[in-house]
Amino acid sequence: MRVVVKLGGSLLTDLNLLHRMVAQLSAIQSANHQVIVVHGGGKQIKETLERLAIPSSFHEGLRVTDAPTMRVVQMVLSGWVNKEIVAPFQKIGHKAVGLCGGDGGSFVARKYQPADESFDYGYVGEVFKGDPELTDLLLDKGFLPVMACTAIGTD
Repeated sequence: MRVVVKLGGSLLTDLNLLHRMVAQLSAIQSANHQVIVVHGGGKQIKETLERLAIPSSFHEGLRVTDAPTMRVVQMVLSGWVNKEIVAPFQKIGHKAVGLCGGDGGSFVARKYQPADESFDYGYVGEVFKGDPELTDLLLDKGFLPVMACTAIGTD
């Protein structure tokens, strides 16, 4: 069986809670199930943007993402947060690999078009296509993919 788990929120800011979740997911993997972790990191993005004095704005619950904000999102999710999730898996002997959804074209997105088409969210997208080849390859070799919830655009 293949299990996909989305991690986010307080789980990613409470390392004790994260380590407990990693132990549970490792037990599932040890029971011969394929585990894929997809994660966010909104709190860490917010913290980093504040430290860099890059203003944040939201519209109808979604972050408006200009080019400088997108660079921070990629840095935080594909770097900092991703590796904080990979590390505890490695520590307990499970081969985890940190990726982002754009790697290998795993997640392909198009620009998000809200009902009010006059509003522009910038680099916010919605996944419309996926390619499981990279994830399947890793799973077949016993790796546990940890994927940041970013995608690559068609353009």
